[in-house]
Amino acid sequence: MKCAATLAFFLVLAFPVASRATDDATWLKYAHRAYTGFTFGDGTIHTLAYDFTDTYEKKAMSNGHAVRVGLAYRENVHWSDENIESSDGFTGSLFWYADSNGFATGLRGNDVPPTYAEDLIETDAIAVLPWTYQGTVKDSGADLAMVRVTLNNGFPIELYVDRATGAYRRAVLDPGGAYEMSLQNIVYTEARPGVRVISAIQFGNDGDLITVNHIAVNPVVSESDLQPPPRTAQWQFGTGAIPLTLTHDRIVVHAAVNGVTGTFLLDTGAAGIFFTGDFARRAHIAKATGHGFADSLYGSEKIDVGRVEALKIGDSTLTNALVYYGMAPFDVWGPDGLLGYGALAGAYVSLDLKDATMTLRDAADVDPSSTGGIVLPASFAEGQPSIPMLLNKSLVFDAVVDTGNPGGVVIPARIISGYGLHFYQSDAGPCGKLDTLSIGALNYDSPDACVAYGGGGRWLLAGMDFLRRFDRVDFDYPLGDVVLFPKKP
Repeated sequence: MKCAATLAFFLVLAFPVASRATDDATWLKYAHRAYTGFTFGDGTIHTLAYDFTDTYEKKAMSNGHAVRVGLAYRENVHWSDENIESSDGFTGSLFWYADSNGFATGLRGNDVPPTYAEDLIETDAIAVLPWTYQGTVKDSGADLAMVRVTLNNGFPIELYVDRATGAYRRAVLDPGGAYEMSLQNIVYTEARPGVRVISAIQFGNDGDLITVNHIAVNPVVSESDLQPPPRTAQWQFGTGAIPLTLTHDRIVVHAAVNGVTGTFLLDTGAAGIFFTGDFARRAHIAKATGHGFADSLYGSEKIDVGRVEALKIGDSTLTNALVYYGMAPFDVWGPDGLLGYGALAGAYVSLDLKDATMTLRDAADVDPSSTGGIVLPASFAEGQPSIPMLLNKSLVFDAVVDTGNPGGVVIPARIISGYGLHFYQSDAGPCGKLDTLSIGALNYDSPDACVAYGGGGRWLLAGMDFLRRFDRVDFDYPLGDVVLFPKKP
């Protein structure tokens, strides 16, 4: 069986030797230790278990249960309106995410540092790292000492410590950087006499508020408790090539849902399986088990949530898969919906763009390094295959390889303004050309680009114009690789 690559660059408590700490930083650590009643790794807290709730604008979005062993953890989340489950965790060497079908994939690249930084703060392992005192600021009448922590890969964290109590009050991850995120309104509770742990964090000034309760200190936690959940959907893989229809800007595939054939867009940029309301009725999808919204570049639309008995693509069949349905038709080439992460996540997917076919295989039977292509580590944390790309040989982007993007590059507006790029106004909004995007020695020269609004980080969507430069593109969803096969001269 293949094993996902471990994250060796900073995921153990083996940190560089710091210069001599300032008196202020040393005093702050003592004050913090007196407030919490423990230091990470001192034996006071071996394991933790607790319930949590995620609230946004006073509405409970999800709730769940978590277990921890040191830095390792697993969270099981129940999404209230959708009535679905997902999970995420850290084994001690690999961060992972599992969708509502139980298909797990590892986090890689730029998804890892902020996730790791949150883990350090929530477990208080950040208190055993070198702190550099930066000064004191006033916040709501309190004196907060700001210290800076820098991880081995250079990812910075600013931590604000209440001088009067020693408690953390807020933190800023990657301050001033592309992945800046603030953790606000940190609150503590006494988990047992004399021992305080963080029980509430808000993401941003008005973002999600996570609150923790029913905390158990040092419960029994087994190794299996930290692993991804069992799959609720199952693949039966065939052996044949699946015909595709390739238009100038779409990849179209036929599939049967509960025995009813439909025509769908193949959309690697979509987080799930989406059906129109009309097709859902024809396919006799059972009564909805939940409700939600489908968000895209085109807006937000109400949808229902349910499961299908069987989704057959060629001679491969996915059973008991979670689907979203009720959308209005939005594309003449895929009138019945689109197939995204939920349909692909458990498989090794090969898109042969030269011969217009697709194969689905068990990822455990494929070694990407033996395929002859260019293997790129990818992250599928949001259900989208993201690979590193350089803009103008210098600026690193998380590029989503998006078969659902019919054109060139989609790039956030703040990147356009922040780096002085000049776009013109078109029917699609502000558009223009970028100079060069590159992946190693591969150049994507003068790509057309249009603007998208919203979203943090430094990302872009590379669509069908990018994909046409390759004879074949493989996606190893369970392992987290994208394999590129450039067109032969």
